[in-house]
Amino acid sequence: MKCALSNKLMSTLFKVSISSVRRAINTVRQALMRSFVPLYLGFESITREQIIKDHTRPLAKTLLDADDDNMILVLDGTYIYIQKSNNFSFQRKSFSLHKSRPLVKPMVVVSTTGHFVAILGPYLSRNNDASILNHMMKCNVDDIKSFVNDKDIFVVDRGFRDSITLLEELGIKAAMPTFMKKGEKQMSDTDANTSRMVTKIRWVVESANARIKNFKYLDRVLPTNQVPFIGDYIRIVCAISNKYLPPLRKATNEDEDINLATQMKQKSREINTLKAYVEENNLQRGTVQWKPIQDKATFPFHN
Repeated sequence: MKCALSNKLMSTLFKVSISSVRRAINTVRQALMRSFVPLYLGFESITREQIIKDHTRPLAKTLLDADDDNMILVLDGTYIYIQKSNNFSFQRKSFSLHKSRPLVKPMVVVSTTGHFVAILGPYLSRNNDASILNHMMKCNVDDIKSFVNDKDIFVVDRGFRDSITLLEELGIKAAMPTFMKKGEKQMSDTDANTSRMVTKIRWVVESANARIKNFKYLDRVLPTNQVPFIGDYIRIVCAISNKYLPPLRKATNEDEDINLATQMKQKSREINTLKAYVEENNLQRGTVQWKPIQDKATFPFHN
């Protein structure tokens, strides 16, 4: 998966038949899913206390005003592109109007340090992030409800806006960038700064998705006969990352992390003096009045 070598090339390198390569890959995949992945990925592989103690940045706790017993998770969907299917029904369900190509969407759940907590799905492309999260919570996928407690925090992007009500009903706080209100042309200072603080935490899931795509096989367009195994491949990659790769971001100095978050919160409450000056002097809508000018007025001639 790391080098995305074809079965034909591997059969040449190892001097075995292509069918033997397929059987070997299938056997290794099943063995890893049975004996390796459950140890390093999934809600049963780690406890809430471990995430809070070892995989939560002090910066995130300070920015989100989280208590010591609150768990912070960052969620986002990623894309795995697939070839066009001959099955018309599946082709319609897997075709993404947003990307204009067929794909499936795994839901990635990470901690604020980039530790992969769980991979859910993959789901068909017609499901947006909000509908996937709603399905996860309503159907209790992978027993997620027993892992999450009241007042835990989910850091999400704007694509999860239709899930906010459900999360609030379950007692889960959602940290999401804000939207501009109807009729507004620019965000208020408070909303813009709130969005910046959420982004300061949420970037880690984008880097985690990039870490998945570093395995070149998952960055390719996969054949449709591999669709049933995409979920296994992603889980294997994430388990390997948890086991052998360092965290994407971990506070080397807890005090520095807290000080940075404190400074960000203080600056977010400061008044935007430039904006106030522009509004007071009506400079944002000011019109320019041109006056005729002659060279004599600027450079007078002396006799």
